[in-house]
Amino acid sequence: MNIGPDGRIIRRELRRFTPVSTEHPSEKTGFFMGFFSVLLVAGIVLLGFIFIGWFGGLLIKWSWWNYKTFMSIGGVVNLIFFPAYISGTLEGLSGSHYKRYRWYSFFYGALAMAILILISQISDGHFNFWIYLWALAYGVYTDWFARKMV
Repeated sequence: MNIGPDGRIIRRELRRFTPVSTEHPSEKTGFFMGFFSVLLVAGIVLLGFIFIGWFGGLLIKWSWWNYKTFMSIGGVVNLIFFPAYISGTLEGLSGSHYKRYRWYSFFYGALAMAILILISQISDGHFNFWIYLWALAYGVYTDWFARKMV
């Protein structure tokens, strides 16, 4: 089995299908392409949790085992591990432009949380601009966690 430079196992022909090259990660990740990639990974993880809850609800007849419960669990897992998705997407940028890596990681976290807050406020119909301080705090958390991952 081949082991990559970051310690991950590389299976035959799998490297061709991954968006990030682990041999020579690109430092030319654009802001919007990186943000879209991070959101795409978070969406796939959330859909995986929803599928587990839905399929398990068909097989297991427990009242708590349903897609809504697993969607909540997937949302919490995504909020905790979102910076890991960022560091995986921007790993080439961290070696060459570390300040830009830190800025992107902060801004990705703050922007993602601001989008979630905006969606929740639109559905409530009550706008509070002070709650966006949570988005800034989450941006600081993503910057801290992404720096630990590099």
